Amino acid sequence: MHNFSGNLVRTLILTTAISALSGCSPKKSGSPQADSEPKATEIKQTEPEITKSKQEEVKDKDSQEKETETEKSSDTEVKSEGDTHKAFLDFAKSELAPAQSLTGEYTREPGKEWRFDSKYPSEVFGIFECSIQDFDGDKDDEMLAVALAGGDGNESLNLSIYEAGKDVAMTDLFVGTDGILSSDMGDTYVFTYENEGKTMIGMMTYNAVYPGADGAYLSFYALTYDGTAFDVVNHAEYAGSSFEDDDFAKQVRKSGINVEWDDILSEHSQKSILDACHGTLIAEVITSSDDTGFDENYDPAPIKGEIELKAFSGNELVKDGNTSGKKNKESVTCFDIEEGSVAKTEIDLDGDGTKETLEFEMVANESEGIEKVNVTAGKDSITIKDGLDGYAGDGLKCAWFSADRGQYLYMQWDLDNGYSGTSVYSYKDGDFTFVDECGCIFFTMSDLNYAGGEDMDVKPSDPNEFFVGGYEQKLGTQWTSARCRIGSDGMPEHLDKFRYYNYNPNSPIKAKYDIPAMAVNDDGDEVQQTEIEKGDRIILFRTDSENFIDVFVDGKEDVAFGIFRITIGEDENGRYCIPGNYGFESNLLVDLFDGLSFPG
Repeated sequence: MHNFSGNLVRTLILTTAISALSGCSPKKSGSPQADSEPKATEIKQTEPEITKSKQEEVKDKDSQEKETETEKSSDTEVKSEGDTHKAFLDFAKSELAPAQSLTGEYTREPGKEWRFDSKYPSEVFGIFECSIQDFDGDKDDEMLAVALAGGDGNESLNLSIYEAGKDVAMTDLFVGTDGILSSDMGDTYVFTYENEGKTMIGMMTYNAVYPGADGAYLSFYALTYDGTAFDVVNHAEYAGSSFEDDDFAKQVRKSGINVEWDDILSEHSQKSILDACHGTLIAEVITSSDDTGFDENYDPAPIKGEIELKAFSGNELVKDGNTSGKKNKESVTCFDIEEGSVAKTEIDLDGDGTKETLEFEMVANESEGIEKVNVTAGKDSITIKDGLDGYAGDGLKCAWFSADRGQYLYMQWDLDNGYSGTSVYSYKDGDFTFVDECGCIFFTMSDLNYAGGEDMDVKPSDPNEFFVGGYEQKLGTQWTSARCRIGSDGMPEHLDKFRYYNYNPNSPIKAKYDIPAMAVNDDGDEVQQTEIEKGDRIILFRTDSENFIDVFVDGKEDVAFGIFRITIGEDENGRYCIPGNYGFESNLLVDLFDGLSFPG
């Protein structure tokens, strides 16, 4: 089954990764440039220029008494610890070169020998995030600035660090892995964590390239800062398509992040790494494209793609109307409401930074069903009745999503036949509005890459990435899950175009006839017409829930990409079938496959 998980890893790389970084350039230099090494002369060039008149002003101040000197200090001078953050931010906005946008579109044009020449939008280059905290343990804060640098084919995420003395000054520059925009699906991000009493700066890149290649490039850095310069504690790289490497994960573990190679490759790579080290995201660069780079004749064709910058501090260095990460203001609070007791939790209802206490009490009807939920939110008393279902004795599993789009309450209920559902409510101005129902958000699912292994808890923790699971009844009763985020109306919005089945390598499902199928690649693009032969055992992989089911066929991992697509539809009675006339006695899925089970 190795090829199954290998294909799957390549399919699911969009969400994860981390990055290599380095410095920011002053406003006079335009977009920051990514050079091969941070040299001392380069660092001098990135410091803010001091004009002759400014030098004379400083000289005059040095001759004055200390009291007068403090009163007439420059805009970036730090007068007290309380002014440090403001001085840093003022300096970043006035002296550095902030990016003009957090999003941009690009085009890759076919070149010679399957090479693609890219033209990137200039507005995404520059500093777009800064994190202010004590990086060297001296009890004084420093500013870590992150910039997307380059634009000429050597794009990198650069990290520079600044100290606040009399003036704000840069002390070191680190140039991250270059070519971070060259992938068709990629993610580069920066995070901090603690290891052996030191503040670590982690950087990882996960890039996947499809035109002319079928593989990935990974780069990991672990850095510290000693008050004068960065120190590279560990560095690891991987490039290839075998997706087998022992040393990369070993170097990550040596850096204080206890993860395995499969964790790093998985769809949940970023979450696994941050969870393992209790890390905090600082900044992120995501690239994505929808095209494969080929036209209908399999000749090279232009690729359209997008770049998205994410900043998580909330400092809003880039003011272009786009939404940054701001994860410090977004959160998920999970709690249970049990019959006969009052559940309490604390939520920042109005976004002012102060949490209010909320109380929830579930009331059952005579049939032991859930009749209503009484809520006390600050001074407001609210009764929720719409949309409730389920058996009161099983209680309600709840998740409160505080997102940029609003405040939403998800309440998951259980029926006495083992099935579950979730009711979604919008909270605004002291009242709840029922939005709709969705699948389960509290459940366990198999290994991170959907390829077997121990169950894991996928309790939601991020409004921008959580999982919604549910059952479907096509090829038996099957569990599927989809990666989602809070949509504009509060309902789950799919981040991927597929729903994934719970992977079962021992699937009992077999074809009863030769069934037409289409071989597809990891992105779902059609490759060649084929068939699933009578007696073939299939393993369910993914679906769009309406038009097709993608499966692996046991023993045929090497056919095209190893993924077989079964086209599905509904007959006049709403039963699932294979459309078309193939001479079957019945086109119903239940008549074309053995080993289907429909419990419940």
